[in-house]
This record gives sequence, C-alpha cells and structure tokens, in this order.
Amino acid sequence: MKFLTAILLTICAVPAARESSWTQVPSAPDRCCVLVEQALEDYSRIKPGLTREEVEKLFEPEGGFQTEASTRYWYRKCHDIEVVIDFKAKPPKSGESFSPKDTVQKKSKLFIDFPTLD
Repeated sequence: MKFLTAILLTICAVPAARESSWTQVPSAPDRCCVLVEQALEDYSRIKPGLTREEVEKLFEPEGGFQTEASTRYWYRKCHDIEVVIDFKAKPPKSGESFSPKDTVQKKSKLFIDFPTLD
C-alpha cells in the first residue's frame, strides 16, 4: 500500500512541477526583449520639433519610395522594427533629397514589418 501511495504521489507531483516551471519568469531578460526596449527608448525621444537629422541618428530611412512629408524609417539595430514619421518640410539645398532641418510633426506607433528594399 505504501508503494502504491508513493507511485500516485510521484505521478501527481511531476505534472505540478512541470506546470510551475512554465509559469516562472526568466531570471535574465531575453536578448530580443532588450532590443525592443532599446527601440522603444529611442522611439520615445522622437518628439514634434525634432529635426530629420536628429531622427536619423536613431533610425534610418527605409528603402523604397519616400516623400519629404512622410518618411518610413527602420531601427538602426534591427531593420524589422519600423516607424513612419511625418515632417514639416524645409526647402532642401541643391543636391539634397530632403532637408536635414525638416521637423517632426507626428509619428506612427512602432511596428514590425519586413524591410522594403530598392
């Protein structure tokens, strides 16, 4: 009888132990989460009035068609993390597509997408 009780307790304890390990929070942050947190921090620095030049220190223009009024950017550390930024355009100098002094009007939420390439 004691042997049967020990077997039943073992059978019940294994799933309980397995289930508790699934619900534990990892002790060290996942590398992906750290990258997403960095992207969110850099994204939070983009505010109305910031210049295109300052934005492009954190994010870089994505490939594909862009306009001076609205530009799609990818995160420098991960090109799958993107944002669309609307600018108030300043006249560009000759030879420039866009003026580095264009100012941010608004930004989209960060999103995940496959990069667009030319």
